[in-house]
Amino acid sequence: MARTGDIRNVALIGHRGSGKTALTEALIHAAGATNRMGVVSARNTITDFDGEEQSRQLSISAAVASFDYRGKRINLIDTPGYADFLGETYGALRVADAALLLVHGESGVEVETLKVWRYTAEYGLPVVAVITHVDGERTEFAAQVAALREALGSRITVVQMPVADGVADLVRGVVYPGGQTGQAQTAALPAGLEHAAEWRAETMEFAAENDEALLDKYMEEEDLSADEIFSGLKLGVAERSVVPVACAAGPRNVGSLALLDLMVDLLPSPAERPAQHGTRPNGEPAERPADPAGPFSALCFKAQFGESRRVILMRVWSGTVQSGATVANATRGGKERLGTIGTLLGERFTDASELTAGDICGAVKVSAEAGDTLCAEDAPIGYPPTTYPAPLISVAIHPRSRGDEEKIGAGLSQLRSEDPSFRFLRDPETEEWVLSGAGDMHLQVILAHLRSRFGVEVDTSRPKIAYRETVRRRVEAQGRHKKQTGGAGQFGDVLLRMEPLERGAGFEFSDEIFGGSVPKQYIPSVEKGARGRVLEGFLAGFPLVDLKVTLYDGSYHSVDSSDLAFQLAARIGVEACCQKADAYLLEPILNIYVTVPDDCVGDIMADLPRRRGTVMGSSGSGGLQTIEAQVPAAEMSTYATDLRSMTQGRGTFRTEFVRYDEVPHELSQKIIAERAAARAEERR
Repeated sequence: MARTGDIRNVALIGHRGSGKTALTEALIHAAGATNRMGVVSARNTITDFDGEEQSRQLSISAAVASFDYRGKRINLIDTPGYADFLGETYGALRVADAALLLVHGESGVEVETLKVWRYTAEYGLPVVAVITHVDGERTEFAAQVAALREALGSRITVVQMPVADGVADLVRGVVYPGGQTGQAQTAALPAGLEHAAEWRAETMEFAAENDEALLDKYMEEEDLSADEIFSGLKLGVAERSVVPVACAAGPRNVGSLALLDLMVDLLPSPAERPAQHGTRPNGEPAERPADPAGPFSALCFKAQFGESRRVILMRVWSGTVQSGATVANATRGGKERLGTIGTLLGERFTDASELTAGDICGAVKVSAEAGDTLCAEDAPIGYPPTTYPAPLISVAIHPRSRGDEEKIGAGLSQLRSEDPSFRFLRDPETEEWVLSGAGDMHLQVILAHLRSRFGVEVDTSRPKIAYRETVRRRVEAQGRHKKQTGGAGQFGDVLLRMEPLERGAGFEFSDEIFGGSVPKQYIPSVEKGARGRVLEGFLAGFPLVDLKVTLYDGSYHSVDSSDLAFQLAARIGVEACCQKADAYLLEPILNIYVTVPDDCVGDIMADLPRRRGTVMGSSGSGGLQTIEAQVPAAEMSTYATDLRSMTQGRGTFRTEFVRYDEVPHELSQKIIAERAAARAEERR
């Protein structure tokens, strides 16, 4: 079992294609944890073990790789860089203590580079930037350093640079030859390296600023030792006041040992990170530092399906727990027995007898889900689950085979434990399963897993819009139900008044019966019939809202009247009122907040009115503008794709429901006609 102070939890983040998985392979191999390096194109890497990842040759899920190096436990988290799967990256950063921000040496700073950089700011994580593919023909290392300075808006200092036969450590003044594994062998730094003296001096200055004793020594124009530089620099990295720049070429195992040494010497252990905040069962706030002697607590952050079994991944925030221990599930209530716990190397699970504060590990045969808190029974605490970025695109899914409805729900529930960034629900109005994710590929992968692992084939369509209907005028009408059969007859007679209410008022029923024209025992039946008919709609089958129905008169028969007769009479009366009340359609209106770079604002401002949107205002800083508008939900079905196209992937947006508003007449007629055709098709 690793000590808390000897653990490094590091997420590899960056734009797709920046080399995260390849570098993960190189780091694992260089540390001696494997005897060969996997290759993405060969579909044999440790962290891309899912079939969809291998077939698409890109990371879809965050995966953990734990190994030892220099007496330290390194827990790497290889994260996706493709935009559709950045929810996985966001969730992984929640349980990391630092991040390596990878930047392709030829492509430079790209869209997702900036997105994940902002994610690290949300979590307050220390960051080391790593310029990858430094062996590329078109890589200009100094130019990429300059681009990082401009893009991150943070102080950048170079601690490593590429040289002909490896990577130069400018702080230690040595060269790590490429292709090494195990114990690092270094060579002397060659003389005359361009920028080397300048970058080392800059690093020394940044390090001195964080420690008064070092600053005094630096101001006296004394050179700082490598250990002193790392000591001061570590303080700045922890506070995010400085971002060191390293370099590597993962496929050729160049710079791997230098980077491992940098992680050990520069990045914080869990013991050096802030305490975690949660709540006690009574709602009082509580916090838990990463103390192995404290009460046990852990956050389950996702599940993975590997080696034919489900493993729940968790970050131990405090305390120590043994295999076989019984702990409380503070989120769902009840208890969990941690029968088998262990460390992960991709999908490979290695049993452990004990886990301690700071560990990122797995447990099998537990019922906990992503977002659950596990804790000591005598010291309960709950941590808030990760709040993922809102999904941007939705589809309705329909099973191809009857009887697969339950399989859809069960399958998506399990898949969501593995990928908590997507959502699904059964819409009670449209009776559709609606699946929502970050983009088309995200949804494709979810449905592919649903098919391959749960045997469910589905068709997809655009989700139905939850329109409403209402009325414009105050009207009155009679509803009379009279039926005479061979035996007892049926008789109910009501006079109803229908009138519009203010938007958002819903449906209201009242009665003004005096003198018993409708006996009291039948008034609830009238209300039941009216409510039922209102829910069925009048124009296109959407519920009628924002109106009031009043029962003000009627008649009855002492023998033939019944609850059913008055329900049917009320339905007839509501129908008659609707025919005179000038009914019309309402559509949901959304507030939309679109955040884009300054140079894209014009395109967005021009596009929103074409979607029948109204721009409400804008604000911004740091080269980004957020535009607020109100747009009908019906116009937003393709917006995620369209925004990505308009902004080259640099734009983001979120929406929230604000109100219902009248549908324009021409569009209303089209919707009514389409609904009539759909219902006619259903009746065939």
